[in-house]
Formats: sequence, structure tokens, C-alpha cells
Amino acid sequence: MNKTIALGLLFSLPLQVVAYHSQRCKNPIEHVQITAFDYDKDINQVMKIVEQTKKWTFRGWSEEKIQSFFKNKAPQIKVAKINNKIAGYIVQRISDFMEDLKEVYVRFIAVSKKYRKKGIGKKLLYNTIKTSTKKYRRIHLCVFKNNKNALAFYKKIGFKKIFESPSIIELHIEI
Repeated sequence: MNKTIALGLLFSLPLQVVAYHSQRCKNPIEHVQITAFDYDKDINQVMKIVEQTKKWTFRGWSEEKIQSFFKNKAPQIKVAKINNKIAGYIVQRISDFMEDLKEVYVRFIAVSKKYRKKGIGKKLLYNTIKTSTKKYRRIHLCVFKNNKNALAFYKKIGFKKIFESPSIIELHIEI
């Protein structure tokens, strides 16, 4: 069986997610471990990625505020590790305060420049989809309009636009 199809079956993802994975990954990395974020062990490596992606993620935040955010949100953060080095992270928030609004909100997803276009972001997002499928109805996120790469990434995975402001586009995918 084709690895891409097996990956899609494993995660029970929409077909467009599987197709996107096979078309866009340049030299995908197979041995990626998705684990819970451990502030004491992981913060230094994560801060290096934050520096690379600050334009899109923590724009205007001080280093102290960013570190405080990671310390307070640790249970909601997963990291992608390759040989114990952090290649990327995802910060998610669960929203189930209303019966009809059972969703996971992806606040941030970022990948180190060294590991971009190698499937790390997709693996982080797939992990969120996989772990959310039984309990939640959708995954929701926002992206800056001028972040064309991120917007294309989310749309090709199957996210649909639900709102657009002058600078932000809100997207979601039903799971």
C-alpha cells in the first residue's frame, strides 16, 4: 500500500489532506515524534523557532511575555522532535463551553526554517486532528492575509474560509 494512502487511513483524514502530503513535501522526514511540551526542557529550543517566525506568530510581544505564555499554556502545546531536537510546535485551545461549539482552536503553529517543507507542520496538524476527532467537531484557526504560504497550506489540507477582515482570515475544517 502507498505510504501516503496508509497515512491517510491511519489518521482518517479527508482525501485532500493525503493528496496534499504527497504533492508538497520535499524530502519528508519519517521519524518525527510528537510529544507534549515540557517548559523546562523545551523552552530554549522553542524560543529559537519563535525568533524565526515572530513576524507571523508573536508579533509585538516581549520575550518575557512569550516565555510566560509558553509556561502558562504548556498543557496545550505539542512539539515535533527529530532526534530530540525540536523542529516545530503547535499551540491549541479547546473550546467546549457550548454544546454546539465543540472545537479546537489552533493559536500558533510554527516550524524551524531548517525543517520547512518536510512535513513537520502537517504532522503537527494531523496529530491535532487525530486526537480531536472523537470529541470535537472542527478545528478553527486564523491566519494573516499576507501570510500566503500558511494560507495555501491550510486551504490545501481542507480548511475553509469562514470570515475575512482586512488583515486576518478565519478558517476551519470539520472533523
